Amino acid sequence: MEIRPVKDIEFKEVHNLIKISAEADWKYWLPPSEVSRIVDVSLCVKKLKERARIGHFYVALISEKIVGCGAILPYIVDGKNVTDEFIIRNVFVDKQHSGKGIGKAIIEVLENDEFGKKAKRIEVPATIPAIPFYIKLGYSHKSGIKILKGNDILLEKHF
Repeated sequence: MEIRPVKDIEFKEVHNLIKISAEADWKYWLPPSEVSRIVDVSLCVKKLKERARIGHFYVALISEKIVGCGAILPYIVDGKNVTDEFIIRNVFVDKQHSGKGIGKAIIEVLENDEFGKKAKRIEVPATIPAIPFYIKLGYSHKSGIKILKGNDILLEKHF
């Protein structure tokens, strides 16, 4: 497996991975129309490219096929970057490769990225099924609060 920064020509493939993963995972708590809206609006190719422009977006590959992705971005408060806080977004792994350590490897790359190394705190908006995964990696509920913000639970890790 290789994990490296995403190339511009790969964003459509990344979007397709996210779409398939979201449709499979989110159907248990969101109606299909809402899943489609989120994927088509908030996770469209344009938004993914924007996240790569302001942050660092990685892909995991096996035999040159994208099987996972994730990004680390500056944490923004009142329109300004917080210099020692970051947010991890868009961590997805192809279901055929789930349970093989790919998600963990992506998180390790993000935490060891130049942003991650500067972090005193990293936040992750996690879907309900992803919470145990992040807890195993040392994340906990932000400020001890276990409520949804939109469709996510906010988790954090202090360094």
